[in-house]
Amino acid sequence: MQLLRRIADELHAMTLREGFDEVTRCVRSNELPVYSGATAFQVLVAIIPLALFGLGLLGGLGLQDQWTNEWAPTVRDSMSQAAFQVVDDTVRRALGEQQAFWITAGALLSIWRISATTRTLMSAFDRIHDSRRRRPFGERMRVSLTLGAAVTALLLAAAGCAVLGDEALRALGIRTGWLLWLRWPAALALLFAVVALLVAYAPAEHQPPRWVTFGSISVVGAWTLASLGLGIYLTSIADYGSIFGALATVVVVLAYLYVASAAVLTGAQLDALVRERVGDGG
Repeated sequence: MQLLRRIADELHAMTLREGFDEVTRCVRSNELPVYSGATAFQVLVAIIPLALFGLGLLGGLGLQDQWTNEWAPTVRDSMSQAAFQVVDDTVRRALGEQQAFWITAGALLSIWRISATTRTLMSAFDRIHDSRRRRPFGERMRVSLTLGAAVTALLLAAAGCAVLGDEALRALGIRTGWLLWLRWPAALALLFAVVALLVAYAPAEHQPPRWVTFGSISVVGAWTLASLGLGIYLTSIADYGSIFGALATVVVVLAYLYVASAAVLTGAQLDALVRERVGDGG
């Protein structure tokens, strides 16, 4: 009840028109589109080591058949035989003989790349919250690496719940329908945890940690819709057999990452404005 009451207070902190005008003004003054673009590029660079780490982990959990039986046939039908041969060989190496390398070195490389993304977000959050304190270099690296590791783990866990949750639960002997459905709320809870961590600890002046806020609901909602759109494009529309189709896919993925990054920063800005209004008594 207390959570619902707080969210209701946040919803009534300002009118829709006031919220739109304030957020638009702050987004411009804090240069959030620039930070969104930089964050999207950093995430794009981190995707390959993160994907290979995820595949190594998949192999370590004994779920190699997920690629062979579920994903490989879909990928084979969407690209040329030569391109599929390269992808299939890379995936099988990550699942098999290079599994230990990608679980260890891949994890370290993924955390390092995500920490670079986190440092970009930290700068943006400092602008959003008008932080006067500037972190020393050592503290900035320590916080970015810690947040990077936590965010990497939570995002992989969320993706695992959404993509592999059904198979993992069935492997454990759980076949009840409503229990299998619980993987979706679990994935959403993990996404809320990502937003809560960033909002609380990315700014130099830490904010009170809150699991669910109006801003975080907006972020997770935007992530979910954008991810559904990307999934439809990648599985039903994208043509990997031509160079133009492959380039278009890169552009679409980059646009998706930009939207996801902009959602995080806009949601954080909205939260900052709402907290200020609620704290000032409206």
